Amino acid sequence: MNVRGLEGSAGGQRGSTIPTPLEVPAAMMSRTLVEAGAVEGTFYAEAAAWIAEVAERTAVVVDVGGGSGAAACALARALPKAYVVVAHRARPALERARSRSVAARVAERLETCECRPGDGVLEDEPADLVWARDLVPDAGGGPWSLRQAAQLVRPGGLLAWAEGGRATRVLDDDLGLERPGLLRRLEAAARGEGAALAVEEIARAGLRTLTRRTFLLDVPAPLGDDARAHVVATLRRLRAVAGHRLDAEDARALDCLLDPFDPRSAFHREALFYRTSPRVHLAYRD
Repeated sequence: MNVRGLEGSAGGQRGSTIPTPLEVPAAMMSRTLVEAGAVEGTFYAEAAAWIAEVAERTAVVVDVGGGSGAAACALARALPKAYVVVAHRARPALERARSRSVAARVAERLETCECRPGDGVLEDEPADLVWARDLVPDAGGGPWSLRQAAQLVRPGGLLAWAEGGRATRVLDDDLGLERPGLLRRLEAAARGEGAALAVEEIARAGLRTLTRRTFLLDVPAPLGDDARAHVVATLRRLRAVAGHRLDAEDARALDCLLDPFDPRSAFHREALFYRTSPRVHLAYRD
């Protein structure tokens, strides 16, 4: 596994049980978070080390980027004096985050909070640093929006969010299924569902852009079990988000790729790899 930059307490829990409003099934997202934590751990470590070089004050850190706990543990290790809160809507995800914190030996500085965007649970205690992933421009009852994440940051504090991965690749273009280029078209359809945040949107959220950096995560073939499961879960998530934008021919090919009983599927292909380029943005709250 290769990651490189290209440019520039565990038993505690707050909140209440909240149903998920997302179109992507909660079980699918929960499993995706688990495999993402295992596969993308090196990316989180690199990103956390970079953030630690930039951030001036990090006594309180809030992670709203996902319930696997991988990012939170990486931040806790890179910021040894920080107290970290992992926020997520699903209790099983938070349980995994607590287990991960024990394994990472940061459990005494990590707390979990069962909450959802906009419910106000975290807003009474602004953080020095907030980590997020794949923010959306406007609040819509689903993922965290840029403005909602920014409201968790104290004035002068830092919001860090990852977008990605850009140009995600898991197989060569010619899959031997229908027309070549299926995965490129699927990724393009997914991008159409959620564009990158514009400079104007960042400013309207009360933020001032500081810098950004793109990382390369490259896991070559043959993949281990965690990486293969992560690729399958990622393809399923992309289908749930953007599959309706594919034509009938591409939809059939994608179904074949995700059929565990088909020897041509991602479950069985030896040539499966994982390459993606997440970009991390840093912005101060005015």
